[in-house]
Amino acid sequence: MVGCTAMGDLYEALGVAPDVSPEDLRKAYKRAALRCHPDRKGGTVEDFQKLQRGFEILNDPAKRKIYDMYGEEMVGLMYEGNGNPETAMKAFARISVYQRAQLVFLFCVATSMFMLTPIFIVLRWDTFVHWPWVVCFIPLWVMHGIGCVLVGLMPSPPEEMSDEEKEEWDVAMSTQRTYRAAAVVIMSLLIVLEILVALRLDGSIDWSWHVVLAPWAVLEMIGAVRKIAYAGDDDGQEQGLPSVGWNLVRLAMAFTIAAKLNGDIQYWDYVFIPYYVGIALSFMFLVRQCHSEVPTDGGPTPAMRACTGMCILFFWVIWLSLILLRLDDPEEISSFVVMLPIFVPPYLLCCCASCCVWLVGTDDVDGMASTEFEDTSTEGLLDP
Repeated sequence: MVGCTAMGDLYEALGVAPDVSPEDLRKAYKRAALRCHPDRKGGTVEDFQKLQRGFEILNDPAKRKIYDMYGEEMVGLMYEGNGNPETAMKAFARISVYQRAQLVFLFCVATSMFMLTPIFIVLRWDTFVHWPWVVCFIPLWVMHGIGCVLVGLMPSPPEEMSDEEKEEWDVAMSTQRTYRAAAVVIMSLLIVLEILVALRLDGSIDWSWHVVLAPWAVLEMIGAVRKIAYAGDDDGQEQGLPSVGWNLVRLAMAFTIAAKLNGDIQYWDYVFIPYYVGIALSFMFLVRQCHSEVPTDGGPTPAMRACTGMCILFFWVIWLSLILLRLDDPEEISSFVVMLPIFVPPYLLCCCASCCVWLVGTDDVDGMASTEFEDTSTEGLLDP
């Protein structure tokens, strides 16, 4: 007979074998849930919640497969957003060398897939290849298409729900459908924008660049309206400049870039005037924020946030300078150098994740486990 304390291996907690069928798993869960229910003698809320947690993972085929291969921590890391360093260390330390090599390979492949379009754009811009621009955007369209499909897939409701739980589920799903529909609309506008830009660069269409970049303008207007509607939910600032202000800056950039490509503006320096204004205003906001007395509830101080914002602004100034140098004199600098700020962060993140996977050892996990055991034991002794 399995006790009510659902600790250790999830299969043991539910009293089943690792090769249990889904039907037998559900039967075992019902028996254990009746035995460990808080209303029963010897049952506690904590034990019952742990039992529910185990069934939730093992009843989902995808989560169960990840659990069987990598453990419970990896399930939390991949499906529940529990991406804190402690969880990641536990997940990576309990897998074999072969599994670590698989994860590193997947990190590299995913990063390279994500960066394919920037790589193709660099090669095409420097004329190392003479592919149509449409080919350069294909990886990006594939990613957006996959994103639309994933966002459109709604979760299935639990098998057994009370009337109250069903009502809460319907309300939650209604909100989810609204958010998911908005996300699909945004990604669809991005795909339309990318297709029009690629066709215009290839000469397949001769539309005005104002028409081609119209989806960009629509996206910025949608973003501005959304931020105004939810203005009370945040602090109203983004890198020193109010967040809506950056939407207006990018909206103006859509018009100036279209005007330059149509031949209505002579120099690229004039095109970036909205960004110059935005950076200048943002810098003034950040300077003012350095002297703010607003409490931060233990988080970063206003001065620290202002310094972070100034570093970001410095990055933007350098990148804009490289872009202008490339646009004004294509022979002066390679587009690869211009795109380095795009290439470095993803591959740096991939490198850090790979090092974390390889370097974390079981000793680190044992130390954390013993600490947790001691803390839990202490809490138990102090309980009345």
